[in-house]
Amino acid sequence: MVPPGVRGAHPGSSDHLPGFDPQEIHLWFAFPDEIQDCSILADCYELMSGDEKRRLDQLRSADRRHRYLLSRALVRRVLSRYTGTPAPELAFSVNEYGRPELVSPQGTRALRFNLSHTEGLIVLGVVLHQDIGVDVENIERRRVSVAHADRFFTREEARDLHGRGEGDRQARFFDYWTLKESYMKAKGRGLSIGPNQLAFRIADGEPLGVVFSPRLNDVSDLWQFCLLKPTEIHRAAVCVRRHETSGAFRIRLRSLMPHDGEGAYDCPIICCTER
Repeated sequence: MVPPGVRGAHPGSSDHLPGFDPQEIHLWFAFPDEIQDCSILADCYELMSGDEKRRLDQLRSADRRHRYLLSRALVRRVLSRYTGTPAPELAFSVNEYGRPELVSPQGTRALRFNLSHTEGLIVLGVVLHQDIGVDVENIERRRVSVAHADRFFTREEARDLHGRGEGDRQARFFDYWTLKESYMKAKGRGLSIGPNQLAFRIADGEPLGVVFSPRLNDVSDLWQFCLLKPTEIHRAAVCVRRHETSGAFRIRLRSLMPHDGEGAYDCPIICCTER
């Protein structure tokens, strides 16, 4: 089953999913605090593999257990819709840094995804062919200080945070952090990439600016970044490797209740990099 409204195919490729436009990023949102029905949670549990169930049993925090259960259900429900493979039958592998990849059914090796969750929100990004990273943070999760900025960010970013009041500093810290984390996840290397190795410039009404350190041995123009405000207390960012010859990716926003309900989701896109 393909989600409604998706279309197109990767030109010239025999390894694509009919109905998935290769110029689109699909972001799926789920709100764990709103999903408490015991029958829905039981259905989610039955979707998981034995390894996932064992991982769930190892988590001590009730909140973390709840989010892990719903995160795995979201991944399996959504990828099942794209691939046509029953959700419980999907298989995954992880790289040396722990990033999961779909062990693809025949003909769907092009499907790439990334997942992030925090208190109150789960976000799944899906795209064809390209490396993708997604990060979401609850900006009320912990208080940040200028000391955090000095530790993790570039001199210019830290200067920006030093000049802000506490409330603005809190939100802007997670603007920067989610953008950096999305790149780390897209590269599949996590925190082995230092967050101060890429610098962002966020200004009202202007495209998002990004500069890479030479230590990354990468080129910022090869990547598209977008920063979003899913709720008043969340920030989310997505990073996708660009196609070599085509324009910018379009973003489609969807929400999914793991039981079956789905629909469009509307939230502000704060800024994106230019093509």
